[in-house]
Amino acid sequence: MEENQQSLKDLISLRSKLIDQISQSAKLLEEVERSISAIKPTEIMVTPSVVKSDVNHAKIKTGVEKLDQLLIGGYPPGSNITLNGPPFSSKERFVADFIRESLSEHFPTIIVAVDREPAAIKNLVQSPDLVRESQEKGILKVVDAYSRFVQSDPSDPLAVVIDGTSNLSNFLKSIDTICASTIREMGTYRMVVFSLTGLLTQTDEKSFIKAIQHFSQRRKAEGATTIYMLESGLFERRIYENINYFMDISLDFRLDDLNEYLRVRGLNEVRTKEWVEVITTGGKLDLGSFDLRRIR
Repeated sequence: MEENQQSLKDLISLRSKLIDQISQSAKLLEEVERSISAIKPTEIMVTPSVVKSDVNHAKIKTGVEKLDQLLIGGYPPGSNITLNGPPFSSKERFVADFIRESLSEHFPTIIVAVDREPAAIKNLVQSPDLVRESQEKGILKVVDAYSRFVQSDPSDPLAVVIDGTSNLSNFLKSIDTICASTIREMGTYRMVVFSLTGLLTQTDEKSFIKAIQHFSQRRKAEGATTIYMLESGLFERRIYENINYFMDISLDFRLDDLNEYLRVRGLNEVRTKEWVEVITTGGKLDLGSFDLRRIR
């Protein structure tokens, strides 16, 4: 009986100490939060949209109104998406409109240049003032993995220059570090990768699969909506099947004589899964009509 009473006293004493520690920790946490708020960068304070995560969005606007309608609102938040099509298709214009839409929302955006000069990618957006201002404010980060790979001088003085994919481990670590830094600074990000084609041609197939698995899973874990450019018809079918295994959505493009078409794979809730004509009207992208009776 005496041993039980002593044990009870010890437990009560321990509980009292733990309660005191919790109270002290809570006070310390409040002080830390106040300190963080006091030194938070001004640019982030004046642009509240940059601290919103894609997980707070019902759908992510694509930058093309008719594509938003086809996808019933836009891209699902935090998804991995391939734009897969032949050379000279409109996939680059679709991704350029996505970048421009994100920057117009002041949403943190990361462009990863694997097989193309960063300056050429920025030119695709066709909004030089928006791109420059977004870079200067840190809303847009351009990651240059191209220059060192081809041993040339960086074309973008504001870009973050990292090792190319010839050193795949360093490349992935650098991307993860930049993403983590962006989350600390901005709270979230979206990403566009130019391109999976370059990553695949610069590595062997086994290393590529491991890399895309790591890359896509990390982006999804961080809640980032990520678009990957991909050239169709260059590799064996199993390569594309392996890529799609790690993707949530694929927008496929095909050219037929003078016409171009797009279809959506991976999503169940779309207006149609049939091929839809891609139309350029007044310099802007549009889609042909799609039969709402075909909803699947």
